[in-house]
Amino acid sequence: MLYRQTALTRSIAQVGLLHDRSLMAHCTHVSSADLARLSRTGTAVSHCPLSNVYFSAERQLPLREAWQAGVKVGLGSDISGGYRVGLDENMRWAVGISRLRQGQGQHLDAAEPGSNSVAITWQEAVYLATLGGAQALGLDRERNVGTLEVGSAFDAQWIRVGGKGSRVEWFDLPDQDGQIKAVSVEEKLERWWCNGSEADRKAVWVQGRRVYTQET
Repeated sequence: MLYRQTALTRSIAQVGLLHDRSLMAHCTHVSSADLARLSRTGTAVSHCPLSNVYFSAERQLPLREAWQAGVKVGLGSDISGGYRVGLDENMRWAVGISRLRQGQGQHLDAAEPGSNSVAITWQEAVYLATLGGAQALGLDRERNVGTLEVGSAFDAQWIRVGGKGSRVEWFDLPDQDGQIKAVSVEEKLERWWCNGSEADRKAVWVQGRRVYTQET
């Protein structure tokens, strides 16, 4: 795990532990030089935002700067770090932490010139939990997972919101003129991202095999 400073990353690199099959956890104390080294060696990072709130409150992974440096980043939960192991909760925390960094003016010098935004969107958080994780683990190449494109392995979950136990409000809303506006697919996904829970997960497939079905 990569926690501290550039000297440590140099030492790790010298013994050959930084390569495209390495996955470093947290990386809350990295510098721009560290990010450049991780990118150059193909080393990926597992971002565990909820765990970092508990155990590294003053320093967080500079996620936006890591992306800009070309570092592969996937979303993690750390299991023991925090009160939830699910990636759904960690997606929300990833956005929240990035907004706190933005508000506190936490920017590494690795940020792109002219860019002062380190906050991420909910769409980018979904990427972290799906294709970002597959890329960090090398599964996008080895097993062709992380997307729903034709030819990819079918790793998917069936989400149905608004049913029994759901925390997602499900109704069409009026627009500025008072006309009822149909909810788009993206808006439905955003509502699930904000308030979704296990109650909305009806089934899960891994490599095309159904491994979970919610009891009715």
